[in-house]
Order: sequence, then C-alpha cells, then structure tokens
Amino acid sequence: MATFPLDAFVFQASGPDFRPSSLAITFAAAHDPGEIATFGAFAGQCAPRGSALYIAPAVIAGSGSPLERLAEHLAIIQPALRSAGATDFVLHVTSHGTASGNVEFSRRELAALAVLDCHIFYRSGSMESESDGT
Repeated sequence: MATFPLDAFVFQASGPDFRPSSLAITFAAAHDPGEIATFGAFAGQCAPRGSALYIAPAVIAGSGSPLERLAEHLAIIQPALRSAGATDFVLHVTSHGTASGNVEFSRRELAALAVLDCHIFYRSGSMESESDGT
C-alpha cells in the first residue's frame, strides 16, 4: 500500500547491445548504441549503449495496490526489453509529497518490486520548491 501520491513512474532500460528500436513498445525517449543520445549521461554524444525510457500508464487495471500493479505490468514487458539486449534497469519514481512526508511500502509491494531486479530512484519534493529553484 503506497501511502503517498505517485506522480510518475519511468522505467529505464539500457545495455551495451540494447536496441530499443527493435521493439513495438512506445518509449518517451530511446536510442540504439551508436546513435546520438537525447538523454542521460551521453546526451548529445554518440551513445556507447542503447537506452530507453518507458512511462508507465497512469492507471493499470488489476488487483493489489497501484504499486503492485505497476510492478506486475513492468514484469510483463521486461522480458521483451531483455530479449532486445537490455541488461540494466532503473525505476524512477517521482512524488510531489504528502502533508506528512511519510512513505510506506507493504511487504507485498516490496516483493513485487524485487522481482524486477532493478535499481529504484525515488524523488520526492514539493511543486513549490521546484518552481522557485530551491
């Protein structure tokens, strides 16, 4: 049970031989190895590895918490990413916070996320602090 508003989930896949162009998946951004990267550490340069950013749907049908459904959804598309050469995965979670600032994950949510065998980058902050540059 995620007890905070989750504003965005971006699943990043990458690998030295990853070719996202070979997949019928809609990515927010993607490049194959050898192309000019449009994001990440190699933005504007010839990318030594393929990389793609997948934005998860805002609503995913099914049972369990929204975070469990997200993990299950990503676990369904991850084999295709792996077959196209992806070896590294990062789940970027952005939340613009709650009044209390507390974050809680259930054991079931943690177990569902663990199946993805990925890093998790969690970013939280208020909309005000982003808009005023602090």
